[in-house]
Amino acid sequence: MYGQVERDETYIAQLKEFLAQAYGISINSIIPAKRGWYGETWKIETPEQSYFAKLDYSRPHNQLYRNSFQVMERFRVYGIEGVSQVVKTASGELYTKYDGAVVGLFDWIDGENILDENITKTHEYEILSRVYTVPTDGLTIPRCDFSTSKADDFYGNLARVHDKDILNLFNANRDTIDHIASRLKLFTDRCEKATTPFFITHSDAGSNIMLGTDGKYYLIDWDAPEIAPPERNAWFFMNRQWAMDAFHDSLKKVGIDYKLNSNVLAYFCYHFWFLYLNNGLEAYFDRGNADGKVLADLIEYLAPDCWINKIVAFADESV
Repeated sequence: MYGQVERDETYIAQLKEFLAQAYGISINSIIPAKRGWYGETWKIETPEQSYFAKLDYSRPHNQLYRNSFQVMERFRVYGIEGVSQVVKTASGELYTKYDGAVVGLFDWIDGENILDENITKTHEYEILSRVYTVPTDGLTIPRCDFSTSKADDFYGNLARVHDKDILNLFNANRDTIDHIASRLKLFTDRCEKATTPFFITHSDAGSNIMLGTDGKYYLIDWDAPEIAPPERNAWFFMNRQWAMDAFHDSLKKVGIDYKLNSNVLAYFCYHFWFLYLNNGLEAYFDRGNADGKVLADLIEYLAPDCWINKIVAFADESV
């Protein structure tokens, strides 16, 4: 959504000049790179090498993005391979700001974003497990508190929605929304008593695996790290036993003796369901729905065949 903004030649020229000065590099070219929901991304070519620049204009998300740089620096200090490598500014800072956006520059990874679970899942879990060996002390990033906050945010945001089509959509799906909220409350209560280790976790690892031309796998886009149980990374495939087995195998390889907790997996399933729903509302509050894009995205999200609703159905039946 945010990353799809079209920029004119004037903007690109000004951005090029800013990056050259901020990072002390000579830039030959700057072209759009593959973009996601939040990031406005660019490939930067210099006489020596290529870089990946990412700008985040969305608030409050760019606060999370800003916090993520300390995590990637921690990975560097502990020698974690297969993760994004931050390039510091000319003054030694981990990130900078431009035109209201938080800006990060990274080493360019030559390769392809692979979305085939049969190819990437074990590599994803192996990288995550290596990350779990990194200490969390001193990091000022969010920590999981097992709350209903995302559902509370949604119901609070409803009063700010004035688009009749969006309101009608929510009314038509009110039973589903209320059901998932009640399930979130149930597992919030259960997880208060759960004993689980906390690590640095990614927010969407499965969609951010790259296979480099060097034959290595990389886990990128650490925009929203959180100190949380490993279930925050694992719930996406809680309905696939082979994936759960692979996750456990990866933990064992780094010496972590832990079995994923079904109650904690379910909590994150319902928690993220509301988080993604709130993301849709953030887009509405920022940009409105004049072109119908937000409404279309919400319709697709609430449909029973949406990927996340299949996992919700599994959690409803199995936990």
